[in-house]
Amino acid sequence: MVAVIIILCNDLEEDTVLKLQQHELQEINIMTTRVCVIGAGIAGLTSAYCIQNSIPNVKVTIVADKLSPNTTSDGSGGKWEPHLIHKSQENLIRKWGQLTFDYLLKLFLSPDAKDAGVQLMSGFNFRLDTPETQNPFWKDTVIAYRTLTEQEIKTFKPSAKGGVFFTTLILNSYKYLPWLMEKFQSKGGKIIKRKLNSINEVYAPWLKHFYQDKDNKDLILVLPGADGVVSVGGTNHVGNWDTSVHQEDKDRIWRGALNLVPSLKDARIIDDWVGLRPSRKTIRLESEELKSVSRPVMVIHNYGHSGSGITLCWGCAQDVVELCKEAIHKLSERKSKL
Repeated sequence: MVAVIIILCNDLEEDTVLKLQQHELQEINIMTTRVCVIGAGIAGLTSAYCIQNSIPNVKVTIVADKLSPNTTSDGSGGKWEPHLIHKSQENLIRKWGQLTFDYLLKLFLSPDAKDAGVQLMSGFNFRLDTPETQNPFWKDTVIAYRTLTEQEIKTFKPSAKGGVFFTTLILNSYKYLPWLMEKFQSKGGKIIKRKLNSINEVYAPWLKHFYQDKDNKDLILVLPGADGVVSVGGTNHVGNWDTSVHQEDKDRIWRGALNLVPSLKDARIIDDWVGLRPSRKTIRLESEELKSVSRPVMVIHNYGHSGSGITLCWGCAQDVVELCKEAIHKLSERKSKL
């Protein structure tokens, strides 16, 4: 009997999972424990890679309708900072976030930093409207988190009531995802292809720091990336599935960015991009067994990271690995009794 474990990094209905198990997984004709990861964004690819490198004698396959550079993760600004997460999961976010920060920092200090697209960057946050933003639980994870002086506020944004400055890690997803995918495939990982927050990209190579503030209910973020390309965003429209660019949102974002960094008026706009954040009230990271199939199938859910996919990806993947080990042990015990 072949044991099957499915890692869901998208919120799919059970009947969709069963159809996948019955059809697409037949392409992987290997009599061993098989792990199928659904989704090739930052959560799915990281989970697949960590399972592949942590559990022996397991064949890992990614099934996704979109691969890099067409995933939502590719459009992310990539700044490590918990964003749009539920306070009830603060302890888990702290753990997952710290593990991810430590991994990215180690990667930054390695010879692979350039190819993987990871860098350290300092910047300003003028968004201090709630106790959570004034004294965030993650302030000791980032580097040199401090309150801005009155002179700094007067220089950079006189209208601000306060602000902070800190150094964090930036992961350029459009470089990191192909880099990690190559490592995954080089170790035998398989891909089966089946079947957006609003953001602008501008060219402004003179920017070396990130800037963020709040405009009404939306975050305004100016985030320099590689090759002089700067990401400017964003929106947070709950329940809006429209992925077209709306001029009203675009104008609001641009006004907010110019208010933060006036020199952007000379920047050349390269592209407009809209993505869908896979959000829910709390992140779902747990396992369950599907009973209505002919073979043992364990499903591990890992989705709903909202605006913190990159910030939490490595930490969540470690929990996925442990759940996967538990599932393999459970399925092995069941097979031994047959």
